Amino acid sequence: MIPASDVGKFDLLVDGNVEADDIGDSGTTGAVSVSAGKSNDPDPIGDTHTVGEAAGTNTDLSRYDTSISCTDGTDTVGPVAGIGPVDVFVEPDDAWVCTITNTLRQGTLIVKKQVINDNGGNATASDFTFSIDAGSAVSFDEAGGGSTDPLTGENSFQVDAGDYTVTEGVVSGYTASDNGNCSPATVVAGETTICEFTNDDDAPSLTLVKTVINDNGGTAAAGDWTLAAAGYDAVSPDAGTYDLSETGPVGYTLTSLTCDNAQGQVSSVTLGLGESVTCTFVNDDDAPSLTLVKEVTNDNGGTAVAGDWTLTAAGYDANNPQAGSYDLSETGPVGYTLTSLTCDNAQGQVSSVTLGLGESVTCTFVNDDLIDITLEIVKTFDPITVQVGESGTFTIAVTNLGPSTATDVLVTDLVDDALDVTGLALVPPAVGDCSASIGQSISCTVDILAGQTIEIIVDFVATAPFLPEDPVGEEGSQFIFVFANGSSLEGHSTGEVFYTDEFGETTQVDNGLTKNDYPFDIGGFTLHLSCSELFTGGWADNGGPNEFANPDWQVAFFSINRYNSGGLFKTCGGVVLPIEIPNTATATGTDDYPDDDTVSDGATVVIGEGDLIAPTVQITEPAHGATGVDGSALTVSGTAGDDVAVDRVMLHVKNLDTGQSWTGSEWVDAWVWFEASGTDVWSYAFGVGVADGHYQALAWSFDTSSKISAFSQSVFTVGTVSDVDPPTVEITDPAHGATGVDGSALTVSGTAGDDVAV
Repeated sequence: MIPASDVGKFDLLVDGNVEADDIGDSGTTGAVSVSAGKSNDPDPIGDTHTVGEAAGTNTDLSRYDTSISCTDGTDTVGPVAGIGPVDVFVEPDDAWVCTITNTLRQGTLIVKKQVINDNGGNATASDFTFSIDAGSAVSFDEAGGGSTDPLTGENSFQVDAGDYTVTEGVVSGYTASDNGNCSPATVVAGETTICEFTNDDDAPSLTLVKTVINDNGGTAAAGDWTLAAAGYDAVSPDAGTYDLSETGPVGYTLTSLTCDNAQGQVSSVTLGLGESVTCTFVNDDDAPSLTLVKEVTNDNGGTAVAGDWTLTAAGYDANNPQAGSYDLSETGPVGYTLTSLTCDNAQGQVSSVTLGLGESVTCTFVNDDLIDITLEIVKTFDPITVQVGESGTFTIAVTNLGPSTATDVLVTDLVDDALDVTGLALVPPAVGDCSASIGQSISCTVDILAGQTIEIIVDFVATAPFLPEDPVGEEGSQFIFVFANGSSLEGHSTGEVFYTDEFGETTQVDNGLTKNDYPFDIGGFTLHLSCSELFTGGWADNGGPNEFANPDWQVAFFSINRYNSGGLFKTCGGVVLPIEIPNTATATGTDDYPDDDTVSDGATVVIGEGDLIAPTVQITEPAHGATGVDGSALTVSGTAGDDVAVDRVMLHVKNLDTGQSWTGSEWVDAWVWFEASGTDVWSYAFGVGVADGHYQALAWSFDTSSKISAFSQSVFTVGTVSDVDPPTVEITDPAHGATGVDGSALTVSGTAGDDVAV
């Protein structure tokens, strides 16, 4: 047997008979006796026999090349290929030995490799090995079979026919498969068996996981993030390195990014072939922070500091801050107001703060000290009794007891008309402004430091509510009476009459005037209006309250203007009983705690009787009736007198030919008067030429108690005119000084004359 170790079994045949069965290498039939021919055979003695073999148990003869050779030492047969039978001529006494040689026939075993790199693998065929029947590892030949593809390999072997086990070494990341001809690989003698391995790179897998920690008020869920491995395709995953990233809600911090195939924190993942990797992104909601700041403005005397307040965001825990909304509040000293509460993540004023995740917010409380003032006001008169026409002073002293500075304090005083304001001073002058004061209305705006006192000093002249100084009025008597009880009566003898009681209520009363007597029913007496009654001491002799009347009805003041022929005929009046004039000043300052501070103080001044006698006046030049007066330098002059003092002289000059009046600068078609120069001795120079013609000059004097004199008249002629002499007039009835005149049918009559015509 070749090889001798071959396990094939054969049956040995002699003349077709099995002489030895299932023998192997060196097996023999032993000596087999055969005939050497027949005696009657015409051929030489001997006989032909056959030698051959047949397959034994489990032996396939096709796997072998067989040859038979025989020899008797002299002659040989063969070798003859095949299993026979082979003829051998055996002569007597021959000893033939036939040898059958079975040579195991070989086949071709080809081992192939196919590498598939469709998931990022980079191995080639030569990176793989195989072994046959657990023999030594053999690398695949990438050039085998004439291939130029490094992903294929082929190794060819001539092997004995038989079954072989072909295995390959393991290469990580690749999955092996074969074509089914590898274990076993059955090699048939003379044929080719192909064992082919296919190695496909294993697809990696990547799982990205999101873990969300909401321990600071966050509400986001894992699904709110998008996780990415740049370039990774889950449908066709490749081994390789991929940068990791995420997008998602603000207010979260990526606190951890790990992959289970790497140590520590990562920013990318490397996937090996066949590797299943999980990478976990951990996001923690960012803790917000809140800072509460207190600012204190002490501009009104306050002394509190920021630390005196407690600032609160209800529910906020600085040790475990949560996103959300928190109501803001504070507690602190009284006397302050919260003027501003702002947060730097919001517009305008707020009452709460909303904290977003990771947001750092500062909220500022601003408190301003309230204006807290206490004002005191004291009003005093000096002197406390002043006569009509005399000067006096009253002082309004305002003190600010603090603790704040009092700004824009308004000090007002509506001064009674009986006190004619002549001057005003502020002490100290720098603290305010009294420019708003007009006439009898005192109005000053001042700033008063805490503890400071300011004074408003008002000068006045004591007067009384005299009737207007109008030299032209309605015929009759205009009058006003003020009584001791504070009530008053005012009206005109031919018009309406009004009574005002001590409470200020005014009503119209009947006018039952008879001649110069007014029946005052409310007081229970008749008032005489002729100016012959001076109501001395508040009592009357001819008409009015007498000493037997109720003293509340004493006349305290009276003023009468009598008009005749359209002009002021006579005036009288004055204070006849001391009048108590109450007067109140008020100061108001802005005070935020709790509200504006307003104080008032009243004071009383008594106005005494003063000057009761009206002044006098006389025109001396031109003399009444003068003619040929020089109009180029016309001057009207005269004298005036009073028991106290003359205050001024007023003139009216009229051109009787044109009806125009002189204003002091021009002639106009209206009744006007103007002031002369001087008092006791007075004059007025025209300063311009006066045309020839007839002129009338009227003069009145006023004393310091505002009483007015009866007028003085001069009618004169300027230049040369045809009518030189003035007219004359005389009242004949009732005669001057007549008494007992019948008032029921009174008639006044007389005569008039002129050199030309009346």
